[in-house]
Amino acid sequence: MNRVNVEKILRKVETESCVLNNIKRVVVFKAKNAYSLLKKSGFNEDEIKKGLECLLDEGIIFKVSVDDKNAKIVLSKDVTIEDEYIWEKENYSIVYLILTLISLVCVSLMIFTIYFPNWYKYTLYYMKYPLLGFLGFLLVAGVVRWIVFLITLVLYESQLWIWPNLFADCGFIESFIPLYEWVGPETKNE
Repeated sequence: MNRVNVEKILRKVETESCVLNNIKRVVVFKAKNAYSLLKKSGFNEDEIKKGLECLLDEGIIFKVSVDDKNAKIVLSKDVTIEDEYIWEKENYSIVYLILTLISLVCVSLMIFTIYFPNWYKYTLYYMKYPLLGFLGFLLVAGVVRWIVFLITLVLYESQLWIWPNLFADCGFIESFIPLYEWVGPETKNE
């Protein structure tokens, strides 16, 4: 059995997205799905178990325990059908390559603006103000929501968050919905 073959086959296994140690987004695959995919590829139980153990020993995959979309690495190297694993290095799609190239082009354009014609320099000069205004808005909004939170932290049992999703992992419009949220102990009806 070849480790590279097992790895290539397992890269096609069904995955789900989780957050590792509340820091990094990773894809998790279940040993049950890996077993069924490798069996379809012609491997027997012992070869599958040895292949997964080999990948674990070489640090290509890591065993994790997943609860409520949060993953934590488990140090055990036992292989059972109920286990879940993450890849040490994920395969990146063409989207990451395209985004990297776009970033490089943008940085190159910023560096080489001294060689551009004057009309282009003026256009860039006036385009930077809306961008700086937007970044300033986000900075001021973050400071204002922090100050309001601190004031309500001192004065009330519950705390008020303005734009509770402002820095959450969601879309731009969803960052401002809901407008506010009270956080803390439940208020009693009298």
